[in-house]
Amino acid sequence: MRVLLVFIFSAVALLAQGRVLLLGIDGMDEGLTRRFMASGRLPELQRLAERGALLPLEPTNPAQSPVSWAALTTGVGPGSTGIFGFLNRRITPTGVVPELAGVAVDEVVLLSGAARVGFLFGAALVGLLPWLILRKRYRRGALFVSLGMMAFLLLIVRAMLGEVPSSLPVPRSTRGGTALWEVLDQSGVAATTLRAPMAFPAPELRHGRLLTGLGTPDLLGTTGSWWIHSADSAAQNTARTQMGGAWSPLRAQTDAQGAPTWNGTVAGPRNPLQRDEMLSAELQITLNGARTCSVGGISVPLDAAGASEFIGVEFPFGRLAPPLKGVTRFRLLRTDPVALYQAPMGFDPREQLPIARITSPQSYGAELCSHGLFDTCGWSTATNPYQDECIDADAFMQDVRIVLGNDEALLMTAASKDDWRCLFSVIAAPDRVQHVAWSAFDATHPLHASADPALREAIPWVYEQVDRIVGRLLREVLRPTDTLLLVSDHGFAPFSHAVNLNRWLAEEGLLVVKPGARSLGADIGREITDVDWSRTKAYHLGLGRIWLNLKGREPHGIVEPAEAPALLQRLREGLLALRHEGRSVLRSAALASELYRGTRVPDSADLILGFERGFRTSWNACLLGGDEPVVFVNRSRWSGDHCSVDPSLVTGVLFSSRPIKLQGAAHVLDVLPTVLALLQVPAPPNLEGRDLGVQR
Repeated sequence: MRVLLVFIFSAVALLAQGRVLLLGIDGMDEGLTRRFMASGRLPELQRLAERGALLPLEPTNPAQSPVSWAALTTGVGPGSTGIFGFLNRRITPTGVVPELAGVAVDEVVLLSGAARVGFLFGAALVGLLPWLILRKRYRRGALFVSLGMMAFLLLIVRAMLGEVPSSLPVPRSTRGGTALWEVLDQSGVAATTLRAPMAFPAPELRHGRLLTGLGTPDLLGTTGSWWIHSADSAAQNTARTQMGGAWSPLRAQTDAQGAPTWNGTVAGPRNPLQRDEMLSAELQITLNGARTCSVGGISVPLDAAGASEFIGVEFPFGRLAPPLKGVTRFRLLRTDPVALYQAPMGFDPREQLPIARITSPQSYGAELCSHGLFDTCGWSTATNPYQDECIDADAFMQDVRIVLGNDEALLMTAASKDDWRCLFSVIAAPDRVQHVAWSAFDATHPLHASADPALREAIPWVYEQVDRIVGRLLREVLRPTDTLLLVSDHGFAPFSHAVNLNRWLAEEGLLVVKPGARSLGADIGREITDVDWSRTKAYHLGLGRIWLNLKGREPHGIVEPAEAPALLQRLREGLLALRHEGRSVLRSAALASELYRGTRVPDSADLILGFERGFRTSWNACLLGGDEPVVFVNRSRWSGDHCSVDPSLVTGVLFSSRPIKLQGAAHVLDVLPTVLALLQVPAPPNLEGRDLGVQR
C-alpha cells in the first residue's frame, strides 16, 4: 500500500509540474507572422499570443539555420558550438579545404594489412597441425593432408577477408555544447525529439528518443543528392547541377509481355569493399495501364499526379554483409519523353547502420514507421530541383505537402503518448517555401512579374498550416499544467540582388587567381587549387564570411599577424562603403572576437558580414567563385533568404502559451535555459542565454 501511495503521489507531482512542448518552426518571420495575424489568417496563433506571449526572437550572427539551431538547443553561441555556417573550412598541411559544418568523417581501420597477414599465417599454421601430430607415423600422408588442409583454409580465410573492408568512414558530430535532449537525458527526464537539428549521428540516450533532422546526410554522404531520370538524350548531362542534382539516362525496352518500359539505375553509396565503385539498383518504369516504378524488383504505383509513395531500396555489396538500405520516392514529370524525379536517398529508419544512426535508440526508427516510411535526409524538400528549373511549381508544392504531412504525423503521434515530459519537434516547411516562393509573393521583388502564379499564395498558406498544427496541439495535446513554446531560428528577407565578395576582393587586389587557372572556384571536400596564395591576402567562403591568408595559420599565409588588424579595418571600411544604385549593400561587418566567446572562436572566419535587406552572397561566391559582377540582380528562383543578411533584419518569433516576464526581444540563446527552468532541471554551467521567466 505504501509503495502504491508513493507511486500515486509521484505521478500527481509530475502532472503538477507539467510538460513542455517545444515546437521549432524553421524560418518563421516575425514581420510576416504579425502581418498575417493582423489580417486574420492565423487565428490560433493570435489566441496563443493573447493567452500567453509573442516576442521577437533574435537569431545568431550569422543568421543561418545550423548556427541558430545549434545555439538554440545548447544555450551557447558559435564560439562554443563550433557551428559558424553551413560551410566550414579545414586547414591541411598543403592547403584549404571547404567542408560541411557539423559532421566530420573519421576513417576507422577494421583490418590492417598486418592483421590480414596474421589471419593468413594463422590459417597456414592450423593447416600444419596434421603434419605436426602425425609426421612420425605417417610422414608422407600427414604432409599431403596438411598441404590440402592448408590450401583449403587459406582459400576460406582469403575469401572471408575479401568480404571485410580494410576501413570504414565513420561520421561523428563536431557540434560543441550539450544539447537539450542530452541535458534532459542526463537528468533522467523523458524527452522525445523529432528532426533534431545538428544531432547526426544520433547520440546514445537512456531516457529519451530522438530522430535527427537538419545536418543529416543522405545515404551517399551528401547533403541531399537528387536525380532526373530521363529518356531525352539531348537533356542528359554528366555534370551536376548547381544545387546537387544529376541526370541519369533511361533506355526504352519491352517487358516479357511486350509492353514498353524504361530502364535505368538508381545510384547508391560507395561500395565499402571497393571504395572507388558506386553501388546501384535497377530502375524500371512502366506506363501502360497501371503506372508503376520498380527499384530492385520492388514496385510502387504512381498516383494521378505521377508521385510514388516512399520505397525502400537495397544495395547489396558482398556475400556476408547485409545490404545497405535507403529510402526514396519518385515523381513522373512527363511521359514524352519520359522523365522521372528522384528525391534524395535517405537512410532507411527501419534498418540503420550502427555507425550512422538517425534515431536513438536505433529501434525507434522502426517505431516511427508505424504510419509508413518517411524522408530522413536533413534537407529533403525539393527546393533544389525547383531552383535548378528541373521541376515546376506544382511538383514543388506537392513535395512540400508530402514532407509537411509526414512531419505533422510524426509530431501528433508522439504528442499523443504519455511517455514524455518534453517534446521538441522541428518543422522546416516555412523555410523551404519562402526560399523559392518569395518573388511570387513579394510585389516589390524584381522578378515578381515573371514568377510562377502557382506560388503567389504559397507563403501565406504554409504559415496557415503552422497555425492549424498549433490549433491541433492546443486542443488535442496540451494539458492545463503544460506549456507550449513555439520558436523559430530566424526570419526572412527578399533575395533580390546577389553580391560576389570574391570579385570585390579580386578588384581590390587582395585575391589573386593562379597563372593559367581559368577561374576561381572550389568543391566541397577538395583542396582549393585555383588561388595564388603567394599573392592572396583575403578570401571569402560560405555565406558572408571572409578569412585572411594569415601567416602561421594558413599553410601558405602571407599576412603577418601584426598586419592583420589594419587589413581587417580596410576590409571593414571598404565593404561598409559599398553601394549599389545609391543603397548600402552591407549593414554590418564584425570581427569574430567581437561576436563570439568560447574555445572554438579560432575556427571562425575573421570577418562576418551582414547584408542590408534585399542583398545576399551570390551562389558562385559561396565556393570561392568570382566570375560575375560584384552586385547584380538575382534572377534565380531562389528569391528569399536570411543567410548573410544582418540578423537584426531577419528576426524570428517566440510564442508562449503562458505570459512571460521579459519585455522586449528574446534571443535564441534564451530558449534552452527557459525550457530547463520550466522543467525544473538544473542548467549546465557557462550558458550564454537567460531564463525568460515564463509564468506558471
